[in-house]
Amino acid sequence: MAAPTGGPDGKRFLSDECPWNKKEGFISCMSKQNGQYRLFTISPDGGSALRLFPGETLAESYHSWSPGGEWLDGEGNYNIYLKDRKGKTSIRLTKSDKLEQAPVFVLK
Repeated sequence: MAAPTGGPDGKRFLSDECPWNKKEGFISCMSKQNGQYRLFTISPDGGSALRLFPGETLAESYHSWSPGGEWLDGEGNYNIYLKDRKGKTSIRLTKSDKLEQAPVFVLK
């Protein structure tokens, strides 16, 4: 799937990988805003883009959704994090000074 257009301020989303959270009914993509990568949600019909985690200071980029749609795994400051959908819980999964990127959920 090509990255949707119509990001915040008319800017294009930056990823060809825009995961669909089927449970919540939205697609999430990253967009570079003011020099920072941020995650935004957009409805499948191309509605308005909304910032997923307002106030978040970590870089927000490559990510995927858990099969149930409650959790997002993503990268920030060279590490992998797990966040709940509402942004209230953030768990650092790795501790590295090496770049760790593009996490995905794997079903057993």
